[in-house]
Amino acid sequence: MSWNTPQFLVGEQVQLESGGFPMTIEAVEGERVTCIWAAKSGVIRSRMIPKSCLKLSNTADGTIIFMPQPMLNDEGVKAFLSGDYVPGGAN
Repeated sequence: MSWNTPQFLVGEQVQLESGGFPMTIEAVEGERVTCIWAAKSGVIRSRMIPKSCLKLSNTADGTIIFMPQPMLNDEGVKAFLSGDYVPGGAN
């Protein structure tokens, strides 16, 4: 583990460094964490994400830091997570 690797705990609320919706940490495995979130459809989603791509999404007083982003459909989420997402594109 590098000295600048973020440390996260199960149950913490995070979001991508670039913004987006809040997610909850379900598991921590080395340099990656498994995050869960509720999709717009209400389905619970889960994905393993590198720690370096995440930041805490709430402050000490519990206020959520949420940067509104366009909602992605399932294909857009797949494109984003695969690295093929194009902001403003047809995702």
